[in-house]
Amino acid sequence: MLGTKPKRKLARHIEARLASVEQSLLDDDVCQALLLCMTLGDDVRTVPLREWARQELGGYEQGSAVPAYRTFDPIWCVNQSFVRPGYSVSNQVVCLDITELAKAQAALDAIFADSGSEPMSVSEPVAINWPLSGIDDFLASGKDSWDVMPPWGPSVVSRIYPNDGSFKGHIFLPISRTQIAGMRGTAQVAAMDFVSEARAQSRGRFDYESLQQAFTEVAATFGIIAKRIAAD
Repeated sequence: MLGTKPKRKLARHIEARLASVEQSLLDDDVCQALLLCMTLGDDVRTVPLREWARQELGGYEQGSAVPAYRTFDPIWCVNQSFVRPGYSVSNQVVCLDITELAKAQAALDAIFADSGSEPMSVSEPVAINWPLSGIDDFLASGKDSWDVMPPWGPSVVSRIYPNDGSFKGHIFLPISRTQIAGMRGTAQVAAMDFVSEARAQSRGRFDYESLQQAFTEVAATFGIIAKRIAAD
């Protein structure tokens, strides 16, 4: 159990780190703020905070839980090109309608039945697992959107569209620049809310539990998957 002096030293350390996080966020340096959050989480054994910051910075591993603000409704589109005698369509982008989505799901079910793998759904939300640096690079590029290709796209396309060579195209989900900026902005707000919540929870007496509780509150608000882990 910590004595009075170690507790005061810990409280000063946490307050200084929180002030640095806050200043980085005010400077719009989200990467630096999250790096400080990761270090703070490691220093004071607030594991969920550390892991959230680590995955925001380095990207979310395949199959890991992704925060709600990084998921999007699967409004699938197809970039169509048809070339037939007397008929030609070049790079026409349309959203899949209900009938085509049903065909896509049936094709997907058949593919997974053949392989014996766990089935997937075309209506599952799409998670963006990019590292924050990748988001910053995209925003700096000036592009208007990013096309997310589902892993099942090519197999499904070959089953729901003509296979006589007249069709060329791919299924994709366009993620707009605004949506991508929103992921960065939400992480920034979550980090700022954590700083505010930590101060509210601690009332100036910072300890492990106050930081854990603060991040638990923020995680619930922003759909971050986090468990409250007791201090060692």
